[in-house]
Amino acid sequence: MTNGTNGKDEFVELGDEVTDAVTGFVGIATAATTFLNGCRRIQITPKADATGKYQDERWLDEPQLTVTKRSAYLQPVRKEKRDDPTAFPPGGDRPDCPSR
Repeated sequence: MTNGTNGKDEFVELGDEVTDAVTGFVGIATAATTFLNGCRRIQITPKADATGKYQDERWLDEPQLTVTKRSAYLQPVRKEKRDDPTAFPPGGDRPDCPSR
């Protein structure tokens, strides 16, 4: 029995570089969605082409993806901002909503 939905004892993690077994599409896993039926789809964002133009990302089923490089892209988390509640204040006033 395998743990990963791609049958290879591994899950695709955000930041992994992956290749689609069906189309050969290569990119970085940038988002993931799990549906109620257990289907997990991964958004793959490719690198820009030689002219600097970006291609559209694609949503693909996880079982058809192969991880080619773990943690190919990891955005560093700025701890000082994450731990500071004033760094990302909540939205503005909502006069249309009743107060609590």
